[in-house]
Order: sequence, then structure tokens, then C-alpha cells
Amino acid sequence: MKQIFTVFAFTLKDAIRKKAFIISTAVILVLIIGGSAVLAVFMGGSDESDSEAGDSVSSKNICYYLDEHNILPGASQALSVLYDVREIAPEEKEGIVAQIKEDKNISLLEVSAKNSQPLVTVYSKDFMSGAGANLTVVSQIINEIHSMNYLVNAGVDSELVILSRQPVQYETVFEGEMNASAYVIGVVFTLLMFFAFYYYGYGVAMSVATEKTSRVMETLIVSAKPSRILLGKCFGMGVLGIIQFALIVLTGAACIKFIIPSELLSQNAEFSLSVLNAETVAVMFIYFVLGYSLFAVMNAVSGALVSKIEDLNSAMMPVLLLIMVGFYLGYFINIISPGSGTVRKIAMYVPISSPFIIPSSMLSGSVEPYQIVISVLILALSVVAVGALSVKIYSASVLHYGNKLKFKDAIKMSRQK
Repeated sequence: MKQIFTVFAFTLKDAIRKKAFIISTAVILVLIIGGSAVLAVFMGGSDESDSEAGDSVSSKNICYYLDEHNILPGASQALSVLYDVREIAPEEKEGIVAQIKEDKNISLLEVSAKNSQPLVTVYSKDFMSGAGANLTVVSQIINEIHSMNYLVNAGVDSELVILSRQPVQYETVFEGEMNASAYVIGVVFTLLMFFAFYYYGYGVAMSVATEKTSRVMETLIVSAKPSRILLGKCFGMGVLGIIQFALIVLTGAACIKFIIPSELLSQNAEFSLSVLNAETVAVMFIYFVLGYSLFAVMNAVSGALVSKIEDLNSAMMPVLLLIMVGFYLGYFINIISPGSGTVRKIAMYVPISSPFIIPSSMLSGSVEPYQIVISVLILALSVVAVGALSVKIYSASVLHYGNKLKFKDAIKMSRQK
């Protein structure tokens, strides 16, 4: 136990002092706070800007309207919801066009006829100003007026025409128990789990490979058993991950609570962290620890198989693929298409995917307590089994130098020990 603690303390102190950890942590926290501040500025200022825009339409955005032959009656009144519409005579057109060339807040709509159909010519300074910038909305309003006029002229009752143009109302009712808060927290936790398993697992592999290639491992082996070194390194990087993980989560929670507008995350429903009670936090922590442990011991073996740092990425590829498969199973099954399908029922018990599925399912209320217990037991037994095998392979290969060991060769060497 003393040997494990010694390696643990050395690994943790060394990792915390590294610039990579300090800079990455600072950058992530700054991005979280900065992104939240930007959202708060835009969301907080939207209502004010909308009201200011409404107050300034009549004074800034002038739309002159020319319909010499009254081809589209009622169009100028309908457009008044967007602009300060001013009807002009044909002789005023030339002067208005000259003004438009100098003022982006002025535009002109001229209605004429072409092939027995109305033709609307839009004059604006450029495509980003005046009616040119709102051409889609303008055309929609004018098309509505034209179709209504056509029906009225054909003898259809005007009240019936107006009634037929009313949009259909929709109302959505969700019968499930999942709320917006649980969904958002589940997505964020799943993404953070993937980041943690990959990043800190890579840290374990890099630490082992670095000490092996620099021959420091030979000194460590003298003072501690390989199994103790493996466990100490995994624990050290795991605690480092928990520290950084906690900083990210606490910063994110603080931003959600005090900076980010709640309506942005919950679509006008009250966003709350109440779903994170003691029970859910405990289960999430258990899955984080067990999931990290499973992949960390695999990554430690990957680091022990190489004799050159350049070979580390290729040695880690099988473990990385397992992490990605587990993540995508959890993300697509639980986040994008939640339900009770056969694939989901199997994936929630598979050790590589259960850490990504169960916590989010528990937040949304789509998993039973007995399923959590079974999943945790399977995951814990898998950690023990894979850990025992990894210790044997690590002990046999950590002092092997030369070409990168193949996994099957490392297993053979572990059997000879």
C-alpha cells in the first residue's frame, strides 16, 4: 500500500505541475465563463434591442411605396408592421432613388404589372439594408395581400378569406418524465466523461511510456512492484481527472446559475440543478471512477508495450476505439433516440458503454434501480478482471525494449512469468 501511495503522490504532483494541465484547465474555464458571458450579453440584450428596434422603425426605416394603378390595394398598410410606409407619386421616384444611394435606412417598393401579374421592384442601398435585407418577409406579406385580393375579387366573402389565412395553432404535450434540465445535464456529463476517459487515460499511457523510454522505470521497478506502479499511476491520474473534472463542473454550474439566461437552456422552462441530488451525484461519481479505471489500466498497458514515444498513438488505438464505441453507443442511444429497445438494454450492461448510458438514463428517469445495480456490478467485475490481466501484461512488458510488442506476444510473456 505504501508503494502505491508513493507512486500515486509522485504521479499526481508531477502532473499538476505540468504546464499542459495548468494551461488546459485555465483555457477550458475561460472558455466556459467567456462563452456564458457572451450568451448572457446577447440573450439579455435581445428584449431591449427588440424594443428599441420597435421604437425606431418609424424614425429610421422609411419605406416609400409607389403603386400608381392601385394593383395591390392594402399592401402599404400591411407593410407598416415593418417600416414607416410613405406613399409617393410617380414624379417623386427619381428623387427618392437618389436618396437611397446615400441612406441605407431608406428603401422604395414600386408596384407595376408584367404579363398581367403584379411586379414589385425593390430599391435599397445594398442587399444588407432597407427592404433588401428583409426581402423574404416583405415578399411573404405582399404575396398574402395579393392572394387575399384575388379571392375577394373572385367573389369570396372577405371574412371567409381572412379566416382561411389564419395559421393553424399547435400545442405540444410531453407525457414522459424527462425535463430539459435532466436532458442538458445528461448531454454535458456524457461529453465530459468521454473527454475524461480519453484525456486522462492518455496521460497514464504517456507517463508509463515516458518513464520507460527514459529508463526511469528501471529505477522504479527496484523500489516498487510493477503492479504497484500501475495502480499508483492510474490512481494519480484519476485524482487529477477528478480535480479538473470538478473545476469544470463547478464552473459550469456557477455559469448556469448566475450568468447564462435560463430560457436559453430550457426553452422557456425553468432550468434547475435540482436533478443533481445526492443519489444521482453518487451514481455519476461511481460510474466515472469505474469507467476511468477500466480504460486507464488498458492505457497503462499500451504505454508499456512501446519503447519509443512515437509508437504510443498506434499502441493506444485499440483502447481509443473502445472508448469511442462506448461513447457513441451512449450518445446516440440515450441522447438522440432514448427508449427501451433491445440494443439499449444490452448496451447499458456492456462495460465500455454503461458509463455513458446509465447516468443520463437515471437523470431522465428511464432506468430502474435494479438495472443500475446490475450494471455497476458488471462494470466493477470487468475492472477487476481487466485490471488483473493488465497487471500481468504490464509486469512482463514494462522492461521490454526494442520493437513495439504486439498484444499477443505480451500475453505470452505474461504467462511465462
